[in-house]
Amino acid sequence: MPHIFYANSNSKTVRLTLTFFIVFACVFGLDTYRIIKLSRGNRALAEQVITIARRHSIVKQTLKEVIKEREVLKIEVRNLRNHIKELKGSD
Repeated sequence: MPHIFYANSNSKTVRLTLTFFIVFACVFGLDTYRIIKLSRGNRALAEQVITIARRHSIVKQTLKEVIKEREVLKIEVRNLRNHIKELKGSD
């Protein structure tokens, strides 16, 4: 009788151990899949951030150039107005 109990107990232990490893392997596989998917998403987001940063740099430089040109044009307009006033005053 004790041998039968030991055999049943051993068989249950083997089944329990196999079940544990199968569940562990499934969870590990799903987790690995999730990590790979997240990694791909992160890579895509990083590429978008780099693209946006480049565009930001270009826009910032263009804005600086426009501001400089605006200042030059303001000075030219002021000079032309003064010149017009001088011409009207000399009539």
